[in-house]
Amino acid sequence: MDNIRKYNPQSKVVLYNGGKDPEFGKGIDIDICPYSRPVQVPNLGRVFYDVMRWLEESNIDYEFLINFDSDIMFVNPGFETFLLECMKDYHCMSLWMRKIEVECNDPWLWPAYTLWYEGWEKWNPFFQTNDYIIGTLNAMQVYRREIIQKMLNRIDIEKLEELVAKTEVYAIEEMLYGTLASRNGGKGR
Repeated sequence: MDNIRKYNPQSKVVLYNGGKDPEFGKGIDIDICPYSRPVQVPNLGRVFYDVMRWLEESNIDYEFLINFDSDIMFVNPGFETFLLECMKDYHCMSLWMRKIEVECNDPWLWPAYTLWYEGWEKWNPFFQTNDYIIGTLNAMQVYRREIIQKMLNRIDIEKLEELVAKTEVYAIEEMLYGTLASRNGGKGR
């Protein structure tokens, strides 16, 4: 928190308490997403959705939503300037964001592989992309508010809840939001 506040003093941090300690994060000056609930790695699929939904319901003004997780612990001076430059003309960005065709067999893309072979028939009607997904690394996903609003307006929340609760797909969060952004006209980097 000190690191983010030092180098990005205008930013707002929202904690998603995905652990079993309901007191985690309380007592420090930070917003805690009220939709937080225990999550189990490798299924973090609902975390970003819960934060997006809460930000919109609360009408909190922001330009970018960035996912920091345990893979990313610190930001450096110049992060905000870097982000503004990188996001020019883009709606979303992440490490290794790329289009992945159906049934890609690259073993490096393990989450996509598990989606194709364990859950595509369940997830495809939700994604509505038919022959591709957008794969990313979960940490450092960045989305502009305008694409988040489009995504939220088209999400079938009941279907999402059902899919996330039952999925066997490894790290669905690494395909879920990039694909939804793409489906809604988002330009990714």
